[in-house]
Amino acid sequence: MSKLWFSDLWCVLMLKLIRENLSLADVMLFIIIVIVVVLTSYGMVQKRENRRVYIIKENRYWADYPLSQDRTIVIDEHNTLQINNGKVRMLKADCPDQRCVKQGASDLLPIICLPNHLVVEIRSTNQKRTLIIQ
Repeated sequence: MSKLWFSDLWCVLMLKLIRENLSLADVMLFIIIVIVVVLTSYGMVQKRENRRVYIIKENRYWADYPLSQDRTIVIDEHNTLQINNGKVRMLKADCPDQRCVKQGASDLLPIICLPNHLVVEIRSTNQKRTLIIQ
Protein backbone atom coordinates (compact mmCIF):
# COMPACT_ATOMS: atom_id res chain seq x y z
CA MET A 1 0.00 0.00 0.00
CA SER A 2 2.84 2.38 0.81
CA LYS A 3 4.37 1.76 -2.63
CA LEU A 4 1.14 2.90 -4.31
CA TRP A 5 1.03 5.97 -2.09
CA PHE A 6 4.64 6.84 -3.03
CA SER A 7 3.95 6.59 -6.78
CA ASP A 8 0.83 8.74 -6.43
CA LEU A 9 2.79 11.31 -4.47
CA TRP A 10 5.54 11.28 -7.09
CA CYS A 11 2.99 11.88 -9.89
CA VAL A 12 1.40 14.77 -8.00
CA LEU A 13 4.79 16.36 -7.37
CA MET A 14 5.83 15.97 -11.02
CA LEU A 15 2.58 17.51 -12.25
CA LYS A 16 3.03 20.42 -9.85
CA LEU A 17 6.61 20.90 -11.04
CA ILE A 18 5.50 20.84 -14.68
CA ARG A 19 2.70 23.35 -14.05
CA GLU A 20 5.09 25.74 -12.33
CA ASN A 21 7.87 25.60 -14.95
CA LEU A 22 6.04 25.17 -18.27
CA SER A 23 3.84 27.70 -19.95
CA LEU A 24 0.81 26.93 -22.11
CA ALA A 25 2.92 27.60 -25.21
CA ASP A 26 5.42 24.92 -24.13
CA VAL A 27 2.67 22.36 -23.66
CA MET A 28 1.08 23.24 -27.02
CA LEU A 29 4.46 22.95 -28.77
CA PHE A 30 5.01 19.54 -27.19
CA ILE A 31 1.56 18.35 -28.30
CA ILE A 32 2.15 19.60 -31.86
CA ILE A 33 5.52 17.83 -32.05
CA VAL A 34 3.98 14.57 -30.83
CA ILE A 35 1.17 14.83 -33.41
CA VAL A 36 3.63 15.52 -36.25
CA VAL A 37 5.82 12.57 -35.26
CA VAL A 38 2.84 10.21 -35.07
CA LEU A 39 1.44 11.32 -38.43
CA THR A 40 4.85 11.09 -40.12
CA SER A 41 5.42 7.61 -38.73
CA TYR A 42 2.00 6.51 -39.91
CA GLY A 43 2.70 7.92 -43.38
CA MET A 44 6.04 6.15 -43.61
CA VAL A 45 4.54 2.81 -42.60
CA GLN A 46 1.66 3.20 -45.02
CA LYS A 47 3.98 4.12 -47.92
CA ARG A 48 6.02 0.95 -47.47
CA GLU A 49 3.08 -1.28 -48.37
CA ASN A 50 2.44 -2.31 -51.99
CA ARG A 51 5.48 -0.54 -53.38
CA ARG A 52 6.72 -1.28 -56.87
CA VAL A 53 9.82 -0.57 -58.92
CA TYR A 54 8.98 1.31 -62.13
CA ILE A 55 11.54 1.27 -64.93
CA ILE A 56 11.45 4.06 -67.51
CA LYS A 57 13.81 3.67 -70.48
CA GLU A 58 14.24 6.54 -72.95
CA ASN A 59 11.18 8.35 -71.53
CA ARG A 60 8.92 5.33 -72.04
CA TYR A 61 7.49 2.91 -69.53
CA TRP A 62 9.50 -0.32 -69.73
CA ALA A 63 8.26 -2.49 -66.82
CA ASP A 64 7.33 -2.57 -63.15
CA TYR A 65 8.06 -5.16 -60.49
CA PRO A 66 7.01 -5.58 -56.85
CA LEU A 67 9.65 -4.44 -54.40
CA SER A 68 8.85 -7.39 -52.14
CA GLN A 69 10.07 -10.08 -54.60
CA ASP A 70 13.82 -10.59 -54.95
CA ARG A 71 15.01 -10.78 -58.55
CA THR A 72 17.65 -9.66 -61.03
CA ILE A 73 16.42 -7.78 -64.10
CA VAL A 74 18.46 -7.43 -67.27
CA ILE A 75 17.08 -4.25 -68.81
CA ASP A 76 19.23 -4.28 -71.93
CA GLU A 77 22.87 -4.92 -72.78
CA HIS A 78 23.79 -1.76 -70.83
CA ASN A 79 22.03 -2.11 -67.46
CA THR A 80 21.21 -4.82 -64.94
CA LEU A 81 19.03 -4.10 -61.90
CA GLN A 82 18.71 -6.10 -58.68
CA ILE A 83 15.79 -6.14 -56.23
CA ASN A 84 16.82 -7.67 -52.90
CA ASN A 85 15.41 -7.38 -49.35
CA GLY A 86 12.99 -4.60 -50.29
CA LYS A 87 15.70 -2.46 -51.87
CA VAL A 88 16.75 -1.89 -55.44
CA ARG A 89 20.21 -1.23 -56.86
CA MET A 90 21.93 -1.02 -60.20
CA LEU A 91 24.03 -4.16 -60.39
CA LYS A 92 25.81 -3.40 -63.66
CA ALA A 93 25.97 -0.46 -66.03
CA ASP A 94 28.38 0.35 -68.84
CA CYS A 95 28.20 4.11 -68.45
CA PRO A 96 31.57 5.87 -67.93
CA ASP A 97 30.96 7.46 -64.51
CA GLN A 98 29.14 4.49 -62.85
CA ARG A 99 27.16 6.84 -60.58
CA CYS A 100 24.06 4.67 -60.72
CA VAL A 101 26.08 1.65 -59.56
CA LYS A 102 27.92 3.62 -56.87
CA GLN A 103 24.61 4.90 -55.46
CA GLY A 104 24.03 1.51 -53.86
CA ALA A 105 20.77 -0.01 -52.71
CA SER A 106 17.80 2.21 -51.90
CA ASP A 107 14.14 1.81 -51.02
CA LEU A 108 13.20 5.49 -51.40
CA LEU A 109 15.46 7.33 -53.85
CA PRO A 110 15.24 6.90 -57.61
CA ILE A 111 18.17 5.53 -59.60
CA ILE A 112 19.03 7.56 -62.68
CA CYS A 113 21.50 6.54 -65.38
CA LEU A 114 21.77 9.55 -67.66
CA PRO A 115 24.08 8.12 -70.35
CA ASN A 116 21.75 5.15 -70.87
CA HIS A 117 18.52 7.20 -70.52
CA LEU A 118 17.21 5.06 -67.67
CA VAL A 119 15.14 6.02 -64.62
CA VAL A 120 14.18 3.57 -61.86
CA GLU A 121 11.49 4.85 -59.49
CA ILE A 122 10.12 3.30 -56.31
CA ARG A 123 6.57 4.27 -55.41
CA SER A 124 3.31 2.94 -54.05
CA THR A 125 0.83 1.45 -56.46
CA ASN A 126 -1.73 4.14 -55.59
CA GLN A 127 0.75 7.02 -55.86
CA LYS A 128 0.67 9.07 -59.04
CA ARG A 129 3.86 9.98 -60.89
CA THR A 130 4.63 13.65 -60.46
CA LEU A 131 5.34 15.60 -63.61
CA ILE A 132 7.85 18.41 -63.32
CA ILE A 133 7.89 20.91 -66.17
CA GLN A 134 10.69 23.43 -66.42
